[in-house]
Amino acid sequence: MRRLSLLLPLALAITMATVPGAAAQPVSVVDANRVMHAAGALSDRIRAFHSGPGSWQGTRPLPADYCATMRAGEAALQDLTRLANKAILYRMIALARPLQRAADRLGDQLDQEEEINVAAGVTYVEYPCPAAASSRRADVVAVIVSHAPGCSAQADAQGLWSNARRSFMQRCLHLFSSGWAGRTKTWRAASHAIARNWG
Repeated sequence: MRRLSLLLPLALAITMATVPGAAAQPVSVVDANRVMHAAGALSDRIRAFHSGPGSWQGTRPLPADYCATMRAGEAALQDLTRLANKAILYRMIALARPLQRAADRLGDQLDQEEEINVAAGVTYVEYPCPAAASSRRADVVAVIVSHAPGCSAQADAQGLWSNARRSFMQRCLHLFSSGWAGRTKTWRAASHAIARNWG
């Protein structure tokens, strides 16, 4: 099951406009830095599930910290999105941009992990906690991880973030995990096809 979408910037703007005293509540730089620092650490931990020598290939039991880390990642992503939208609302662009970049990095790692599990046929007790390990992860980890940077670069080139970026990343990663991209001349042509039709 795909995760629930994050709040759209327009929805947040409408909400903030109706909250009494909202204009007196600018984004705290201290809070933003704290959230970005925590999100960076979570990005690295989630990346370690599918990249590097200790990555989880599905042949071993579910890592003990897997569920808690993925839940924390989803929560941190919502915090980043909320703060970035609020910074945009208050025209704090110098703060909004690093918040968006932190959200992009964390979201891309979450999307890679999710697509790996989807392609491996992993079922969930409750997202994002798998019911059991699947040895099929080993067949798709390398494929998705190797093509993820290209998908991220395409999303960056289009200036996508939040819901739009996550939609694009999920479709782009699925393109490769499903094997469809192998029937095209190059992965770049395949990812460009998704870029043209992500919406």
